[in-house]
Amino acid sequence: MMALEAEVLGAVTAGTQRLEAASVRECGERASAKSFLQSRPAGVYTCARARGEGATLEPRRELVEWSFHLRRLRGGLALVDRNTGRDKLKLDKLAAATELLAARVLAQWEQSEIVDGMLSVLWYALPDAADYAVAVHICPMPTPKCLASTVLVFGEGRDNARCKHTKWIEDRVPIEEHVARLVEARGEPIHEVLLSKAGGGGDRLLLEGLITNFFVGSCCCRGAGR
Repeated sequence: MMALEAEVLGAVTAGTQRLEAASVRECGERASAKSFLQSRPAGVYTCARARGEGATLEPRRELVEWSFHLRRLRGGLALVDRNTGRDKLKLDKLAAATELLAARVLAQWEQSEIVDGMLSVLWYALPDAADYAVAVHICPMPTPKCLASTVLVFGEGRDNARCKHTKWIEDRVPIEEHVARLVEARGEPIHEVLLSKAGGGGDRLLLEGLITNFFVGSCCCRGAGR
């Protein structure tokens, strides 16, 4: 299984020629989304599922909830950089660069991979200019290897849950270390960790998973004792 990436520096001011010159390259040394995100300066990011079957070269048809992920990037940037995040023209240029890079990465991915991919997009500020880089990465989507998963409720909610920022990768290290110690002591895997916060009556309110968006549904039937 391979991993691919593409990047444009100065995406806000980049002209058509520079955008068209952006190339896709293999990045075996950054085979996971985490290693890719940690290889760049801090910024806002999102991770989308790329369908491995029935795909076309159009990202909106190939990436699950692609429009949601683009809105997440825009909204996150508005929270960390109000000057750029409220400039529609700049946001449109970042989104256009993202669309172009995503299409190219996906086109090359489909030539050799049939499995679902995890496509990550990172927008990060350049140090010496009022501009941003757009970086796109794809690798095989992690998939469960078992029918049932062991879940641990541990850790408080993120400081800014509305913003998907790479700082969270560092903030969650203590949680991951705690899980690793538990796994070693138990001798059994823990597949997901759910963040929570204090609720009424001593209960914990579930927020989200480290890996998944976790949802709980309950059925209340009147008179059935449930």
